[in-house]
Amino acid sequence: MSIEPLLNSTVIIQLHIVCAVVATILGAVSLLLKKGTIFHKSIGYIWVTAMLITALSSFGIHSINMFAGFSLIHILSFLSPFGVLAALHAARSGHIREHRSAMRLTWFWGLLVPGVFTLLPGRLMNMVVLG
Repeated sequence: MSIEPLLNSTVIIQLHIVCAVVATILGAVSLLLKKGTIFHKSIGYIWVTAMLITALSSFGIHSINMFAGFSLIHILSFLSPFGVLAALHAARSGHIREHRSAMRLTWFWGLLVPGVFTLLPGRLMNMVVLG
C-alpha cells in the first residue's frame, strides 16, 4: 500500500477519491445505525454532499477514454445524483421505504460497483491499495 500515486495525481482526482471514501464509509455506517435520529440525518447530509461531489468530480477524470473522454462508468456518475435526489424527496415526503431503497441502490451502484473497477490492474487505486 502506497499513498504516493494519490499524492502525485491531480487535485480533481484527490477530491474525487476523498469524497468517494467518505461517502462509502458513511453510507455503510448509515445503513447499520438506527434510522430517523439526528445522528442518522447528519450523517445523511454529509453523505449526500460527498456523494454529489464524487459524482460531479468524476466528469473531470478522463483516464479511460472510450467516448469523447468518458467511459461506461460515467453513466453511473450521471445517474447517481438522480438517485440521491429521489432518496431525499422520498424521505421528505414520508416515503421511508422508497428512501431506504433509493439510498441503498445509489450507494451500491454509485460507489461500490465503480469502486471495484478502480481496483483493476493499472488503475490508480490498484496502485494505492495493492501496491
